[in-house]
Amino acid sequence: MKTIVQRILIAGIAVFILAQFFRPERTNPPFDPSLTIKSDSLASPAVLAILEQSCFDCHSNETRWPWYSEITPSNFLLVRDVNEGRSHLNFSQWLSNKPLRRMSLLEKMYDEVSDGAMPLPPYLLMHPDASLSEEEKKILLDWAGAAQDSIEATME
Repeated sequence: MKTIVQRILIAGIAVFILAQFFRPERTNPPFDPSLTIKSDSLASPAVLAILEQSCFDCHSNETRWPWYSEITPSNFLLVRDVNEGRSHLNFSQWLSNKPLRRMSLLEKMYDEVSDGAMPLPPYLLMHPDASLSEEEKKILLDWAGAAQDSIEATME
């Protein structure tokens, strides 16, 4: 019985080691700085600081890849999550969105932040510094509402 457990353990370790040679591509695609949220006059320095701290890792092309992104299988999950986040909202391409799309993104952002759905709870387990305080939530929510109003006013 002991040798069977040892063999299973050795096989598991061998599979884990071999898996490290198969990694997904972690990317931070190039982007035009003039199209990022940082170039949007509606985003204050306070808003940008909060977005950079709590949102950019999943919602921009400026992801800070953590140490566990080097380890299979967690790296596959992380790359998938970042790619999915970027597909929903990418602050590196913010101004390339049409005004109606930006308004829609701001509305979704407002809903997600006010509901406490973003940042995602699993992300916060490894990145507690990304947690939003009540004051930071208020800053983001006030900005999202005001930015929607401002965009709408320019469309009239």
